[in-house]
Amino acid sequence: MSQPSSQTIFHSFLYGGASVLLAFNLFFLAKAAIQQNFVPIVPIVAGVFMAAGLLFIVYSEGVAK
Repeated sequence: MSQPSSQTIFHSFLYGGASVLLAFNLFFLAKAAIQQNFVPIVPIVAGVFMAAGLLFIVYSEGVAK
């Protein structure tokens, strides 16, 4: 059985971290919408876009190779 490369491990870590970040942000966005507490919406939406952008960049880099 061959060892995975350090780049594969790093990409897996980035995928996992960005996915968890996106899931948490979507959860808090839904929670704020249900409670009709619209004060934290802007930072949460910014976090959603940041996590989605990171996932897109990591995916695009993997496809380009």
